[in-house]
Amino acid sequence: MITPHMAQHFAREWAAAWNTRDLDRVLAHYADDFEMASPFIAALGGDAGGDSGGDSGGVLRGKAAVAAYWRRAMERFPDLHFRVLDVCIGAGSVCIRYRSVLDITAMEVFWFNAAGKVARAAAHYATLDTEEAGTNRSWMYVTHLTPILNVTNLAASVEWFEHLGWRKCWEWRPEPAGPASFGAVGSGQCEIFLCVDGQGGRGRSELARTSGPGGDDSADRGVWISVWVEKVDEVHARCIERGVEVTWPPTDEPWGVREMHVRHPDGHVLRISERK
Repeated sequence: MITPHMAQHFAREWAAAWNTRDLDRVLAHYADDFEMASPFIAALGGDAGGDSGGDSGGVLRGKAAVAAYWRRAMERFPDLHFRVLDVCIGAGSVCIRYRSVLDITAMEVFWFNAAGKVARAAAHYATLDTEEAGTNRSWMYVTHLTPILNVTNLAASVEWFEHLGWRKCWEWRPEPAGPASFGAVGSGQCEIFLCVDGQGGRGRSELARTSGPGGDDSADRGVWISVWVEKVDEVHARCIERGVEVTWPPTDEPWGVREMHVRHPDGHVLRISERK
């Protein structure tokens, strides 16, 4: 049985082996007769001299064949570096989502044998066009983007977000016995930091609307945040039930989204949208 600890440990060691460009260290994770499937095998000519198994050059079997392919890949991409984004566990398998060469997003599934070695692996990529990926490569790689909201009261702000369906993640106190002055709320894999009396501006207008007739989207002094959800109308129903101020009801907009706005007591506006 694969445990979360085992999966995380494998992902760290596997990525570290690649990032040191030590091919022997990489191959140590695999059984001698393991099978590797990847659309890049044919693209990089990796099946030359190997056993493609009738898979149009997309599959290699055995360390010798795969090592030759990976050696060519390392030569082709001298700045190769993997960044692990997510690790998921299956029945006897591990799936790693990571940033691959040229910042291409990849997902790779690993199946293990009884000895704990990889018996089979299959790589999947968001794009196979390395020339385009190289042209559009982002040289500043951002792992997280977290807004920070200036708030008057941390506990009240956390409660407001909980009415929206968010959760409290953590809080920080400058003095152990003093009040918390910094914290975070989260939903899914997203977080928003909350800072009492600092790190940005705040201030709400007296207008009832942020958009449409009688509205002004520049009147509030707080931060606007675009939030994407699956069902705007379900969020709207929860907001009405919990007394969250809605400054723009769910509306089908001409730019192809259904959108609503809610306003935080300190003038911050969440622009909640779903794609149509």
